[in-house]
Amino acid sequence: MRRTDSVFKNVDSENTAVILENDNRITYQELFDKAELIFDYIGKRCLAFLICDNHIECLAAYVGMINNHVVVAMIDKNMSGVELYKLLKLYQPEFIWMPQKYNDKLGNDSMAVILKGYQKVHCMEKYELYKYCSCVNEFIHKDVALLMPTSGTIGSPKWVRISYNNLFDNAKVIIDYLKISQRDITITTLPMNYSYGLSIINSHILAGACVVMSKRNVLDRKFWESVKKNKVKSFGGIPYIYELLHKINFYQMDLPDLTYVTQAGGRLPVNLQKKFGEYAIKTGKKFIIMYGQTEATARISYLPYQDCVTKLGSIGKAIPNGIIDIIDENNHKIAKPGINGEIVYRGNNVAMGYAYTRADLNKNDEWKGILKTGDIGRYDEDGYVYITGRKSRFMKLYGMRICLDEVESVIEQKFNTIHCICTEKNEKLNVSVTDISYSEIIKEFLLKEFKINKNVVRIEYIDEIARNDSGKVNYGFYEKT
Repeated sequence: MRRTDSVFKNVDSENTAVILENDNRITYQELFDKAELIFDYIGKRCLAFLICDNHIECLAAYVGMINNHVVVAMIDKNMSGVELYKLLKLYQPEFIWMPQKYNDKLGNDSMAVILKGYQKVHCMEKYELYKYCSCVNEFIHKDVALLMPTSGTIGSPKWVRISYNNLFDNAKVIIDYLKISQRDITITTLPMNYSYGLSIINSHILAGACVVMSKRNVLDRKFWESVKKNKVKSFGGIPYIYELLHKINFYQMDLPDLTYVTQAGGRLPVNLQKKFGEYAIKTGKKFIIMYGQTEATARISYLPYQDCVTKLGSIGKAIPNGIIDIIDENNHKIAKPGINGEIVYRGNNVAMGYAYTRADLNKNDEWKGILKTGDIGRYDEDGYVYITGRKSRFMKLYGMRICLDEVESVIEQKFNTIHCICTEKNEKLNVSVTDISYSEIIKEFLLKEFKINKNVVRIEYIDEIARNDSGKVNYGFYEKT
């Protein structure tokens, strides 16, 4: 039986919960039945690794674990065997739920080493459940529900400890301001181990809405066939997805049932924000930009769709029940518009803290509802927030402090046909661009706009922007090369 204090509950059991790529429809009753069947083999509160894929057995396991208070750690399916082995040693999960193809990919010999001490106890379709045969003594704090990697990183031992209250509060707020109902239908564009992707699933399952589980990307014709056939009302995307949508001329698609699209997961170039905003206004749809971090269970702010064109570059205002402050170096609130400081967020969705080993799972709430985001931002005259950079993304040239994110943004606004990456390399400003013909023009522009001497600017050509598995820019790649 499901626990009476389950997170996902109070939905119409006959409603369609999931539509699969083969067009099969799974009701909420069928989803919960699958979830309970998986939990029957676990049977207690413990830690489980879930190797994620956009597959019904993955979703069912997640729902069953959350509903029955099994702490679930979301693992990227692209994680190497070496990385998984390290995490298993650090966290000693009592169970692992993994796709058969992950097992097949690594091979029997490798898996025998990685899963030493584990025994297969159950199979369901394309997934297998492994149980740890030894006893694990470390306790787990009663509030911990979920472990998520930060910023989509693979293999890092650093996880965000998310509580049941964090998960429920953030999903409920999203339901309220997006007005998600049981009649809504969304489609997956992101993996479940990515906090933004999981947030979309959480809010729709909690609302009793429908999720089309797709493994296809937006370049695949069959993805759009599924959108039209299933009358999808919404989807979300990170900046890279919107770049792809722009390339395939998404604006010309006939999508009569699409009501709104959301964007999060990083800064969207303002030229694309303007383009998608104007498309939404023209077609009567809503384009909603959001900002968040895994440490805040995915969402911190949203830009009302009415302002998507008039407030270009803004992340809007705090989500309902949340507060955003701009804090100076002396930890004082900045009230005046136009002055930069660190963005500090307060809300019930702020996670409990980080974990690095199994022992950390018993720690109390260390952040107590306050998150120092590490992002630098400012208010405008209307109280809307603009991110101007990261605390870690500053450099000094001849004593002048320069925000690399701001330089990127300004270049892309000025030359909206190129993409660029700014890093510090050998005490120079290194600008990687997708069109080298702009080299001298960019140097002249930086001299005029930021008073940066051309002698300390290095321009290099790149075919495309290097990204990590979550689609975010891999700045480490440019800092090393």
